[in-house]
Amino acid sequence: VRDCLNTEELVGKLVTTPCSFEVLDQKTGQPTRKVDDELLKEVFFSCHRDTIKTGTIVHKVIVRFLGREYSQSKEKTTKLKLLPGFLCRFLVDVSTWVFRPLDPKVVEDKEESDLLQTLKKRTAEELEEILAK
Repeated sequence: VRDCLNTEELVGKLVTTPCSFEVLDQKTGQPTRKVDDELLKEVFFSCHRDTIKTGTIVHKVIVRFLGREYSQSKEKTTKLKLLPGFLCRFLVDVSTWVFRPLDPKVVEDKEESDLLQTLKKRTAEELEEILAK
């Protein structure tokens, strides 16, 4: 959850701005409900903002943000899919449904870019320990 709002028109309601993760079909770029082990482990990062009611947030999830070094290594990715949680290797531009490597340099908003850089750094530190085992 990124921001919490409590405005006059929403008296008595707390509204949050989440970071959104969706499972997308890589061929069509559209959201999918297809049940497939490959898809169930991977989500895509998007920088768009939606306002949702806090009641729709079910629970915390683990998402590991991977850079190119993990995206290009099938061996590393296979090991990571055995861990609990989700993998995020791509940024999706929701206006054109184009997938890009998860790179803070392609994000125009400085705040979003900094967030993405921090998340990738934390993930890299955690994964060094996990993959060394």
